[in-house]
Amino acid sequence: WVAVVSVATNWIPAAYLGRLMGLVSMAPQLGDATARLCLAHFLGHGWRAVFRIAACVALCLLLPVALFVGNAPPGSEDFHSKAAHEEAQKPRPSYLQRLLPLLRNPFLWVLCLLSGSLYGTRTLFLLYSTSFLAAAYCNTAEQVDFCESAGDTMSATASASSAYTLLGCVSVLLVGVMKDKLPMRHRGAI
Repeated sequence: WVAVVSVATNWIPAAYLGRLMGLVSMAPQLGDATARLCLAHFLGHGWRAVFRIAACVALCLLLPVALFVGNAPPGSEDFHSKAAHEEAQKPRPSYLQRLLPLLRNPFLWVLCLLSGSLYGTRTLFLLYSTSFLAAAYCNTAEQVDFCESAGDTMSATASASSAYTLLGCVSVLLVGVMKDKLPMRHRGAI
């Protein structure tokens, strides 16, 4: 993720960094939703087949990026290389001296607590959503255990659970767009 941000900031103008961060932050959620929608049909073949298919797709997506995307657009100066060169010329305080003011800021701790609790809630929901949907779907079935473990039920619940993640993608992208569009004084609320 850090490498994507580093390369992408060389390619995207500063006025669009909010949208860029929205897209970059959306990528894991979009990958989760896409995997649930596309790979749910292969659950009947077993988990090993699902993981092999996912690995092959990831490799096919990675190769063109690794082979053809440079650190910066051709003919432009690499922002990070220039900034790193300028930083190397200045005397730097120790890591601890730079970190302590950040750790003393109570706003950081509130953000960490909020982020952790929201991420934990999201993770728990995604972890148990397929089980919950299967139990709700098979509630009227005669053989509940068989219904919940059937391949068709697992595929349907995996596909249905992707709706939560897709809505998360929309919200992350909207926050990125709002960050770019709102006046500077209102951006802290986002």
